[in-house]
Amino acid sequence: MTIMPRPAQAAAANFVEHLETLERDRADEVWLVVAGDPEDRSRETRHTYGQFAERVRAMAARLQQEADPGDRALIMLENDDHYAVAMLACFHAGVVAVPAFPPESTRPQHLARLAGIAADAGARIVVCMRAIAAGVRDSGVFGTALLIEADAVDARLSGAWRRHVPAEGDIAFLQYTSGSTSAPKGVMVSHGNLMANERAIQERMSIGPQDKFVCWSPLYHDMGLIGGLLQPLYRGIGLVLTSPRYFLERPSRWLELISRHRATISGGPDFAYRLCLERAKDSQLANLDLSSWRVAYTGAEPVRSDTMAAFSQKFSVAGFDAGAIYACFGLAEATLMATGGHRGAGMLARGYETASLERGRARHDVRGRSLVACGQAPEGHEIRIADPDGGALREAGQVGEIWLTGPSVAQGYWNNAEATRDAFVLHEGRRWLRTGDLGFQDEGELYVTGRIKDLIILRGHNLYPQDIEQAVELGVPAVRKGRVAAFAVEGPAGEGVGLAAEISRGMRKDWTADRLVRAMAEAASGVIAAPPSVVVLLNPGAMPKTSSGKLQRQACRQGWLAGSLDAYAVFENGEFRFGGEPQADAVAPQGAVEEALAGLWAEALDWPANRPPRRDMHFFVAGGNSLAAVRAAALIEAHWDLAFPLATLFESPRLVDCAARVQALLDAPRSPRRPALSASDADAPAQARNALSAAQERLWFMQVLQPHSTANHVALGLDIEGELDMGALRAALDALVARHEILRTAFVGDADGTPRAEVLAFAEARPRDVLLRDVADAGDAERMQAIQQAGQLNLRPFDLALAPLLRMALLRLEPARHRLVLVLHHLIADGHTINVLLGEMARLYAGAPEAPAPGQLQYRHYVAWQRRWLDDSARTAQRDYWTRRLGDAHPTLALSTDRPRLPTADYRPAECVRILPAAQVAALRAHAAKYDTTLPMVLLAALQVLLYRHTGLHDIRVGMPVAGRHVAGAALLPGLFVNTLVIDGSIGGQIGLDGVLEAVRAAAIGAHENQDLPFDELVQHLNPPRSLMHAPLFQVLFNHLQEDLREFEKLTGVRATPFHVAAATAQFELTVETRERPDGEVTVRLIYAEQLFAPQAMARFAEHYAAVLDAYAHAPRQRVREVVVLGEPERERLARWGAQPQALETGFTHHLIESQAARRGDAVALVYEGRAVSYADLNARANRLAHRLIGLGVGPDVTVGVALPRSVIT
Repeated sequence: MTIMPRPAQAAAANFVEHLETLERDRADEVWLVVAGDPEDRSRETRHTYGQFAERVRAMAARLQQEADPGDRALIMLENDDHYAVAMLACFHAGVVAVPAFPPESTRPQHLARLAGIAADAGARIVVCMRAIAAGVRDSGVFGTALLIEADAVDARLSGAWRRHVPAEGDIAFLQYTSGSTSAPKGVMVSHGNLMANERAIQERMSIGPQDKFVCWSPLYHDMGLIGGLLQPLYRGIGLVLTSPRYFLERPSRWLELISRHRATISGGPDFAYRLCLERAKDSQLANLDLSSWRVAYTGAEPVRSDTMAAFSQKFSVAGFDAGAIYACFGLAEATLMATGGHRGAGMLARGYETASLERGRARHDVRGRSLVACGQAPEGHEIRIADPDGGALREAGQVGEIWLTGPSVAQGYWNNAEATRDAFVLHEGRRWLRTGDLGFQDEGELYVTGRIKDLIILRGHNLYPQDIEQAVELGVPAVRKGRVAAFAVEGPAGEGVGLAAEISRGMRKDWTADRLVRAMAEAASGVIAAPPSVVVLLNPGAMPKTSSGKLQRQACRQGWLAGSLDAYAVFENGEFRFGGEPQADAVAPQGAVEEALAGLWAEALDWPANRPPRRDMHFFVAGGNSLAAVRAAALIEAHWDLAFPLATLFESPRLVDCAARVQALLDAPRSPRRPALSASDADAPAQARNALSAAQERLWFMQVLQPHSTANHVALGLDIEGELDMGALRAALDALVARHEILRTAFVGDADGTPRAEVLAFAEARPRDVLLRDVADAGDAERMQAIQQAGQLNLRPFDLALAPLLRMALLRLEPARHRLVLVLHHLIADGHTINVLLGEMARLYAGAPEAPAPGQLQYRHYVAWQRRWLDDSARTAQRDYWTRRLGDAHPTLALSTDRPRLPTADYRPAECVRILPAAQVAALRAHAAKYDTTLPMVLLAALQVLLYRHTGLHDIRVGMPVAGRHVAGAALLPGLFVNTLVIDGSIGGQIGLDGVLEAVRAAAIGAHENQDLPFDELVQHLNPPRSLMHAPLFQVLFNHLQEDLREFEKLTGVRATPFHVAAATAQFELTVETRERPDGEVTVRLIYAEQLFAPQAMARFAEHYAAVLDAYAHAPRQRVREVVVLGEPERERLARWGAQPQALETGFTHHLIESQAARRGDAVALVYEGRAVSYADLNARANRLAHRLIGLGVGPDVTVGVALPRSVIT
């Protein structure tokens, strides 16, 4: 059969109209094949132009429901058809796409880049998959951005798409060149730029209708997106798309796809070809046919002639033609391609004298440095070799900065005018892009020699040295701040990263060179996903710097190369050149799993046989990077025949920890049950069954006074991944209620108003308010309705007379995805109870005996213990302590509010969430250890410092709940044990941060020793001034929690991720909740009164809190007044406000107040004794009084005497 070539297509104006044309003319033709299914890697899915276009319109319609044209959408998807659909949907909706990637895990170093990109872009939408949506949402790093689950969009929405055709100048997407701790830079690529570059690629590569692409490059990278995905669509030819992981697990898969699909065009950075050289076995070559491969493009990082020559030689037996090698040069600021060679010409490599190149002149020398020609500029574009200092044209053969002009040159950097001015310059009447790269032209060909800018390119990805330096400074307390430099180095395996750091002589006593190198490598690996190739430890003052104090990274690099740096130790490519000490305390792997894992790691890392792995070996410090991690995960899966998520290696990078994770996956051993507990109150009298604890009595009275309140609910939300027997979990809940009397307790009032607890039989108290729904096969509307129903459980009040005071919802959203919501009244549970019940529910689910053990302790025994323990002597002693501690004056902590306080403290809650990275938490723990205290005490001390800085009050009092389970036998009992303590602090600006911590430690120790006196009894005893506007004794609550779902996950065989269940009422004006997570991070959640504080104000408060914590981690000897809490953007904003002249209003005072009431009626006009009055209220009160005086005959020049006490009225 003869296949006739398709006629050439007319140039497309944009991808929206172009896809419409393809759908109209070729709807049933397959254009996209997705290979490498994660469940069945041999399966491939095919997508026609018509199917693809329909999905694009559906996603575009979904975007239009939530966003306006010009809004930004962060695309956080895997390399598959969902990514392609999302990108084209953004074009169709007029939304600016922000190509990104799904995080390896939700740890801060993996979310930092994404959070930085989203914040800089102002992303309104985040597009991700359902599998990670819950974890992303709970991380809180994307603020108020809306999550759209790409795999939940119904194709039937396509009919709702409102047609949008972009203009040439509209921004198509933001291509971020960085996105972590340094300021990320988003390149603005317009639709005109995009189409111009696609035409350029087609022209330079001579792409025709019979070509077919294979692409594995990441679609968040310009090479994968513009070259690999959009070029085939632009030309209307076939594409086989797979993921980087599919390729990296076994690089020969890339070649197999080319062979099987007879692809003609494919490529990648230099490291991809090198991986094929290293990993593809000779035995595999016989099954490959690479004769169809016509363009093997290589770029994105320096093109190495030795790599490509070796690749050609090795794979020539499989039909690879050396003429297919196609070197090119490009960058995001040029959309993608800047120059390219001629199809079929192969690689042109020439030798140049190294010394001459360093002097700026290219001289031929066959024994010199081999450089590969990168071709010429496309039609309509021009390359210029310019003097970096003035832009003057350099002659052929002279080295200079590479400049580019033409329609592919991007619009600039998003919201970064300074960087745009620096890189996009007007010269001789034309707009040029300064690439920052050095090169020259020889016989019309471009040769790239190096970079002016400090940017480091590793495996085709841009790394900014500031990111790496900050990670090292944060993670290694021994290095001197501002004395860390990162730079590019060349090694045997290609380009790597070098680090230099000044170390004080005092630090060397505790930090050996070996320990420093390992710590710096571990810190840096979170940013570069690989260990540094070089670490130079410098003596104090040895870091090259300018006269203004700026780091000279290139001078540092040159000093390392020349050996001229004042260094006391140098570590290169896995070993010390000098200055290192042997590690004496190395421990070998222990047990079969650790030993086997060590062997697999050694294989993945190409670990030297003469260096046995250590038990504390850190995968990334030992030489691992993202490529090696993929290989290690694949080896582990093959060795043990289990599913081993790649994220697990990032979460547990030490050998001993990773082995424990593997062991848990293998057999999930149960934790041994704790021995039976006992207490002297085990045989409490029967009448104690009806008694309430002191805390229960307080809550009962509060609920009776406000029967519709939901403020005293305790709720848990879990998103669960894995198979789950819903009926078995329901049975476990029933068994819990049967075992524990407190879960079957109703609360009623006697005739005289005295509360009484009544324990019901299980038959009367079996949980009724239980929602079990399987909506895995339901439509989106029904699924959303079920999720909303579950969320409503926490918003309905309980009837205290109807036991049990608990509710549960369990939804099956997908076959292996569930949502659990558990809500209990505070009368029968506290925060620790949730952990107790969850663990016990898991044990019951796993088959533990359901019947209560004979003589099992119940909550009533605690009630009897409390009543007997707090006899007159104990009560008096604890009252005396608190009286001495808190005194007679009880100041109100009145935070500045954005709106007036209400007459009664009945507020809706809102939240602001911030994640403290594990490295920062580790530094805070280390600081706490120096003072023999704990992490929560440091967090509380920082809060007190911040409250002082915000209010100016010296007497700062914060409420803090304590578990109240210090009595033997209470640890595993459900019930209300919690008590609230008052932690006071006397703070002034001259006190050091460490002094505040010592004071908090002392206050906390004393408070814990006197924690048995119920808080309500303490309030009655101290009798502070009462107000319905705020709580007594304290107005801000600090609550520290620990998250540990390991037992639940282990016994149920699932993976659980907590999410916050929305509440209806805020108990305090501000609650600062800190939650320790198993991954070492801490979640800070500010729960605040929505009617009082604006979200922006709480976001600033969270930023200020993080700044104080950073000071505790790195400069704890600072005075309180010296801590810089304002971030740079906030200081700049204040400076701008202060620089603007303000016209002063003139006129009578009451006219000014009337003016403010008309413009800003809700704004606070005055505050007295904690009571705030708005301008509108003040004006209305004044008008009423004025009219009353007028009615009495008062007029101009009439004297009115005022004899009133100081108050709001006066």
